[in-house]
Amino acid sequence: MLIGNFGIIRLKSSEISEALINYILVKMKKFAVKKGMTHIYKDGKHVAVTVLELPKTIVCRVDSNNDKCHVVVGLAGNKKKIPRSILGQSKGLDACSMLTEFSQTQQCDLKKGEEVSLEKMGLQEGEVVSVISRTKGKGFQGTVKRHNFSTGPKTHGSRNWRAPGSIGGGYPQRVIKGQKMPGHMGDEQRTVDNLIVERVDIENNQIWLSGAVPGANKSVLIIKK
Repeated sequence: MLIGNFGIIRLKSSEISEALINYILVKMKKFAVKKGMTHIYKDGKHVAVTVLELPKTIVCRVDSNNDKCHVVVGLAGNKKKIPRSILGQSKGLDACSMLTEFSQTQQCDLKKGEEVSLEKMGLQEGEVVSVISRTKGKGFQGTVKRHNFSTGPKTHGSRNWRAPGSIGGGYPQRVIKGQKMPGHMGDEQRTVDNLIVERVDIENNQIWLSGAVPGANKSVLIIKK
């Protein structure tokens, strides 16, 4: 089963063509840091953009065979506490605090220890990319903020201002799983597709993407080409 832009495609294993395999495999991934938002004017229209700075990303491992290439890249940084599993992946290289991986159908020209620069990624203005990031954490929140519940009456002696209300009936004498109730909100991984590259600033090692990107400023995210 494949999930694409046109819905769910159900195919037998023998019917998956090379074109669909190319659709699944990602060309390249790279870490980025969210710097903030600004705006530009494009064709006389006001466009909100997110500025992303691309830190040093190095290739930790390259596994290639006849039909595809598997690459592991890491975010080079001076993080104090790095798990040993990540240190093992970047042994002999600059210490990496985060790792991500991707596959390519063709033989890639990346080598272990090489830096994945902005020029190497080959982003151009007008190109469409995806961004993987984590949303802002909101902590423990009630149903009004978490699920957009309506509030109760504010006057006439009512004390049911922000209460969730009933969570079940007399039958089946238990709370049904999946009820919208208070709990942890935010701090979840989200993927935003179809973001247009509005500007590529090689001098400052930045790219500008149209629209908003989840996460707080200075947070680390992944650009998927």
